[in-house]
Amino acid sequence: MTQTVPSMYSSALFELGSSSVLTNEKDRFISFEFPILCPCCRKGNEKFVKNGHDTSILGKPQRFKCNCCGKQFMTHTSLFWQEQKSKFIERIINTYYTESRTYKSIAREFYLNESQVCRLLNEFWLAAQKKAADLELLKKAFWDIKKGERKNITILYIDETFIKIKGNQWYLITAVNNLGQVIHHRLVNTLETAVLWPFWQELLRICPNVTVFVSDSAPFYEKMCKLMKKSIYHIEHVHKGDRRKIIVTKHEYDPINCKFSMYQLGMKSDTLLKKDPQKISYFEKYQKEIQHGIGRGRPKGSKDKKTRNKYQKRKDKPKIEKKKDKKMLKKRGRKNVFKNGSQFQVEWGIDPFNFSIIPIDPAISTTEWTKNPTTTILELLMIVNKEFTNKHVTSNRIETNFHQLDAWSTFTGNFKISSVDRDVTLFYGYKNWKNHCFSICQSIKSKINVKPCIKVIGQQFSFQKLINN
Repeated sequence: MTQTVPSMYSSALFELGSSSVLTNEKDRFISFEFPILCPCCRKGNEKFVKNGHDTSILGKPQRFKCNCCGKQFMTHTSLFWQEQKSKFIERIINTYYTESRTYKSIAREFYLNESQVCRLLNEFWLAAQKKAADLELLKKAFWDIKKGERKNITILYIDETFIKIKGNQWYLITAVNNLGQVIHHRLVNTLETAVLWPFWQELLRICPNVTVFVSDSAPFYEKMCKLMKKSIYHIEHVHKGDRRKIIVTKHEYDPINCKFSMYQLGMKSDTLLKKDPQKISYFEKYQKEIQHGIGRGRPKGSKDKKTRNKYQKRKDKPKIEKKKDKKMLKKRGRKNVFKNGSQFQVEWGIDPFNFSIIPIDPAISTTEWTKNPTTTILELLMIVNKEFTNKHVTSNRIETNFHQLDAWSTFTGNFKISSVDRDVTLFYGYKNWKNHCFSICQSIKSKINVKPCIKVIGQQFSFQKLINN
């Protein structure tokens, strides 16, 4: 529709702060003028007439009536402020998406309350769902990475969070690249190997050249690395106990002998930040693969032997008097690289990729390992240093997305699994529908008052008080 040139204007008066430069009292007040146009047909004042004052509102604002469409509006509901409210909401949305900000800081910047910001984000989320369903945006792939670029991805960050759906606990597993772009995600009900393996196969199909995985110290990630049956580097950020520790593991698979070789390197997460000599631990472990058809139970025919009286004492069984010794014998699990590993020292040079490895233990011989430990440690350090040069080694690259996802959509209650999966896809596919963000903001502009919009415009004046609007 054509928009006519307005001939009627109104103004908002601001009072500036006290300053030695402002000697005259009149200079402390500044006005901001804006045009008055019909919000429906965008016509000027030659097409509408004054229609009295609204006495139910403080200040009794002037009321107008458009002769073209019959729309009644006031100064603060005219076309200019309707567009400013849409831009104001879009600015809040972009601030929340692009910056890791709290509700309190956003509310302070935009002259709102925390509850208003939360309510506005929820309204935008519901409107975005309707818009995405109308435009069929959920049928598109939510990642914006081209097929040629996926082959160049060699490192992935993986993390999981739990979501409560109808009283049951589900897990959302997400994989991103080093730029923070979402590669793949899946909603599963358990963290068993049979359930997680299809997710891993899809990752390998999307990014076939991945060699490094960064995750927390969950045990099922190590199982997935073994099931790949190829050389994989796994960087674990320890989330239990001392959170400043990381473990770098290299998984090797020998298809001829069906044997796994695992080389582990333990160090602190700030090792790459400090240029002083740092202590690290190195450990090797080997494990034969359990062949198909051979279980871990009793051998066949073992029950044919004569049963022994359970009260009869075994002569060859050693006596264990203390209860603590019994607990130590029952203890199972993988060995700790920091306790059982050999101690080395890293001395850094001028170049971050130039460092030397010196053994600390006096009685270390190269015959204890199949590979030279110095070359293996150098290889593992180079893998970590390539991605985390002068940084903390951490896997918390997806935590911000998880926190924002919890704030945008509350999954507690009687939600369906399909609806939760749709909301997660919509959240991760923000780049696909961000071009429609302004039209979504226009649909919820009635959820906010015009007064904070006026104050945000007055920020350029460094005003102290809004007199009238």
